[in-house]
Amino acid sequence: MKKLLVGLTLAMLSAVAMGITANQGLERSVFIGNTPKLKLTAADCRIVISPKASPVVKYAAGELQHFMSEVLGGKVALATQAGSGCNIYVGATDAAGKQGLDTAKLARDGFYIKTVGKDIYILGRDNAKEKPEFTIARGGYWSFDYERASLFGVYDFLERFCGVRFYFPGELGTIVPKKQLLEIPEINIIEKPDMVRRFYYGWADGEYFEGENRNQPKHPKKNLNMLRVRFGTYNLNCCHGINIFGLLKRFSKSNPEYFCLDSKGVRAANVTGMHAGQMCWTSNVKEEVYKDIRAYFKGEPASSRGVFWNNKVQWGFPAFRGDYVDVFPQDSFQKCHCEKCKAAYIDSEEYATELIWGNVIDWANRLKKENIKGKLSMAAYYPYTAIPQGDIPDNVEVQVCMTGPWVSTPEKWEKQKQLARDWQKKIGRKIHVWTYVNKHGTTRIPGVPSCTPRAVGRFYKEIQPYAFGTFMETACDKFIYYATNYYIFGRVMWNTNTDVNAVLDEYYDLMFGKAAPVMKKIMDDFEYTWIYKIAGKTVNTALGPVASVPSNHMIWNEIYSPAKIKSIAAEFDRAAGLVPAGSIESKRIALFRKEFLDPLSVEAAKYNAHTKAIRGLRLALPGKVNLRPYLNRREKAPNGEVVKTAVNVKLNGDVLEIKYECEEPYMNEIAAIKRKHDDCDIWRDNCVEIFIAPGENTIKFYQIMINSLGSVSDLSHQVFGKNYVSDWSWNSGATAKVTPGARGFIVDVAIPLKNLEGVDKKSFTANLNRGRILKSSRRVHELYTWSPYISGYHDYSNYGWIIPGMKEVVYGGNFDNISKLNNKNWGIRQNNMFYGWIGTTLIPGQSGVELDSEEYFSAPQSMKIVSVKNTESVSQYIYHAKLKPDTKYRLRCVLKLKDVKPVTGGGGFVANLWDDSNHFFPRNRLTGTTDWVYWEFDHKTSANLKPDVPRVQFYLMNATGTAWIDDVSLEELPE
Repeated sequence: MKKLLVGLTLAMLSAVAMGITANQGLERSVFIGNTPKLKLTAADCRIVISPKASPVVKYAAGELQHFMSEVLGGKVALATQAGSGCNIYVGATDAAGKQGLDTAKLARDGFYIKTVGKDIYILGRDNAKEKPEFTIARGGYWSFDYERASLFGVYDFLERFCGVRFYFPGELGTIVPKKQLLEIPEINIIEKPDMVRRFYYGWADGEYFEGENRNQPKHPKKNLNMLRVRFGTYNLNCCHGINIFGLLKRFSKSNPEYFCLDSKGVRAANVTGMHAGQMCWTSNVKEEVYKDIRAYFKGEPASSRGVFWNNKVQWGFPAFRGDYVDVFPQDSFQKCHCEKCKAAYIDSEEYATELIWGNVIDWANRLKKENIKGKLSMAAYYPYTAIPQGDIPDNVEVQVCMTGPWVSTPEKWEKQKQLARDWQKKIGRKIHVWTYVNKHGTTRIPGVPSCTPRAVGRFYKEIQPYAFGTFMETACDKFIYYATNYYIFGRVMWNTNTDVNAVLDEYYDLMFGKAAPVMKKIMDDFEYTWIYKIAGKTVNTALGPVASVPSNHMIWNEIYSPAKIKSIAAEFDRAAGLVPAGSIESKRIALFRKEFLDPLSVEAAKYNAHTKAIRGLRLALPGKVNLRPYLNRREKAPNGEVVKTAVNVKLNGDVLEIKYECEEPYMNEIAAIKRKHDDCDIWRDNCVEIFIAPGENTIKFYQIMINSLGSVSDLSHQVFGKNYVSDWSWNSGATAKVTPGARGFIVDVAIPLKNLEGVDKKSFTANLNRGRILKSSRRVHELYTWSPYISGYHDYSNYGWIIPGMKEVVYGGNFDNISKLNNKNWGIRQNNMFYGWIGTTLIPGQSGVELDSEEYFSAPQSMKIVSVKNTESVSQYIYHAKLKPDTKYRLRCVLKLKDVKPVTGGGGFVANLWDDSNHFFPRNRLTGTTDWVYWEFDHKTSANLKPDVPRVQFYLMNATGTAWIDDVSLEELPE
């Protein structure tokens, strides 16, 4: 056992000794007298700590001194010796010991607050070495993992007896009442938290609202907030601990059979990146895991098992901690297709329950049989959330993962509680709970408030009978959205009898004064909207209730429509009018307006701009587009080579014909197998994908996948907001032919329109994609897309438009058919005919034009105009259009501006269409900075139009700055 103790912190040893999950120690006992016993001023009281006080005690005393000095309007002394007035003893001191205040009797995080004569004692168990200042500066998941109960006692004293409130750090979020005299009654308090595990994930909760480095994940103000809301001091870790065993690095070469077999018959032994290390849990890897567990609990060194973590031979403390080992498998569990695993799966959505829990039960029983002390930490998580048949030994602590507070229906709410109740009954003791209060996946909607303190309070109060603690996973774009969530979480997790409504009523009164009713109405409406209209919304379908996060169209046109945003602004105006200008209350209202209302307005405007831009993403049939690399949110920049993918589309009667021309320099490394129709794992192959929808507000869209061996899978998706239900029984009737070549391959697809219900051949939306999958670990762009704004392949609201029969008279509008004429000019050609040219080569620091392959709306490039002088007009894209007399045309383009500033009146970006005279559009020149926007205008040509005269031209006229132009289109309109 001696070897086991090496390197363990005092916090860990204390947790082991005290039986952390039961949190043994003195129970809560609160006595507060009815009449004042002490009347304190700043001059007649002092804070006393031991000369040998720990860093925790020193910090706690400093917090007490700071806030008491603010309350009393004078500096309260801090000393190591008692004085003649009231002595407020903080931490373990000789004086506290003489009063019989023994911290060893307290539960973890528990504390005493007691008056004796004219003195006050505040103390609990504290770590001897850890520094809260370090925690605040550095943050991080494990930085808080030390005892600091005297600090909790100080915060409790400040709240109960001084009226201080810690809603969030800073002047605007901290209530400090001013009193010349502090009246203290007789006090005898023993405190203990109801939930010993009190953690939330505070490093992905968005931008802080003041100071420098606001987007810093481990922000000092956020870290301070964790201390003040009584963030837990011991985390019984249960977070995919199998990753810390290093199985992938240790066994990928020697034992590939230990790893998951995919549907192509390939082991996941060489997979890297996110969620790598998927195991075959019927293989002998389970024996290797047990040997690791056994060696650790017996005090053997990590080297005895070849375990290394963080590039060192060591037991990785996130999984191997104290008397616990975390055996929770890798995230995003991947089904192994080997025969043994398939035989172990059960016929249930939670198909891996018996397999995964069977291993855990076996490991735990073997530890008991060998009389090895130690416990396993394991989670009930998809696809093994269900309760297994076997008995779970008492040396397994169970964490149950569930949605948490963001559930809107009584049925789902009760189902969660029942799951916790059933697990608690199964193991005969309390569980710990992991919940998801995060803007993640379809709920990742920037600018939309997700403050839900009432739901947070209700859930954690109701889960308490079954749980000894919880981890609230949080992710957000703005910290202030979660500030009240965190405050209520802290209050309820400490004392589950907390009256949440009363606490919130006090919050609004103290924060906003006479504007409290209006601000309460605004914030309650934000919570109701988030829970019942966005995150927790469900719809009833033939398949049962389905989660239905609304589409962006619904969010910005119905839920937070322009009229709704305007009404919220009016409520903020009304609140501001109820408090004196310049008051602290008015500053708080202004802060909430800036943080809650302004982002709504910005995101609504951004959505409208993107929606307008995507309307400019058009493919006139017959026509061709080029696909671009698709960078998901985790990619920072292109890491590998980009191959060309061109897609030709035409309508042949009632059949949509699509040809992919896919460049591929590594044809011998393409990963694909011949599959049966509708094999749902075809997406793992090198393949192309076609998505078709009737329009941007569709209720159904279609997906067709063809791998590079010609196998086809297709399905339809019934839409429910941002969510959908898939139907593999749908058949597109598509035929596909793949023609390989030396440096690429061609995929020809024919789709009968009759099978695309709701799709009008006159116009419909679509996205064209390619998944480039190679056998090697070569760094490549794996995904390609036509639409630039999709958040994922199924983001149907951001598909482009396909328009058969569109009468275009401009060619090369997306600049993919450009050739160099000379050293200065590029030419626009179509069918070997010359139609126009693009100005002069851009020289850095000078005005001019160029083709830009780094910034474009449609691949492969855009045109860029730069003007640096004050007196010139720089023109771009001179196109000789074959126009008819007395005919109506529509000129379209997609445009982006950067720092376009007029030099004279009427300066800015402008389009010029010449027929028998100059016509400039728009009348008011475009200036400023914009993202890509769609822009169009109509023009009817002169009846006296002469042949070969018309041309289209773009200018930065009497202005400086940069403009990018893409997807230029000139269409003849019907009369």
